[in-house]
Amino acid sequence: MTAQMNDWLTHKGETRRLFTLPLETYLATGNNKSVLAGIHRHTACLRGYSATWAIHDSMLYLTGISGYWDAALDTATHQHFAPPGQELRLQHIFPNAKEPIVANWFSGQLRCPVGKLLRRVPLDFASLYECDLLIEVRNGQVISESERTNPVPLPIDEDEIEIPQFLRRAE
Repeated sequence: MTAQMNDWLTHKGETRRLFTLPLETYLATGNNKSVLAGIHRHTACLRGYSATWAIHDSMLYLTGISGYWDAALDTATHQHFAPPGQELRLQHIFPNAKEPIVANWFSGQLRCPVGKLLRRVPLDFASLYECDLLIEVRNGQVISESERTNPVPLPIDEDEIEIPQFLRRAE
């Protein structure tokens, strides 16, 4: 699987990559996932969007979203959406909300990679960095923050993983 586009989090004056997808929790409730049925998806963003978040006064806010409606979308079945090829906006998911939107549906851990890349893993957000900023959130409220230092990984033995011979390093 191709590495996926991450969300972004602004916190304490810094904008960081976010390796957690808080909006997916909201979309999984009720019939919310169907709102994005006509969103354009590609191999680097199977969910079809990238969201921006911010923490202010110990609360997690959804501040923006980017994505596009699929040009092949039948607009007759999605009249309340923008025309195909138009940009996705927060109002498509939260039609009556004022921005920024308090993420009171989210409880869990936010993970922001920090520092040098130690091992690239081309799956979702499994790559390993020097540290991770971990932020615990309950119903949109920040409960705690910590930083985890990750150990330097051991080299991978090519014989232990299935790498075709023609892709292996020449010796």
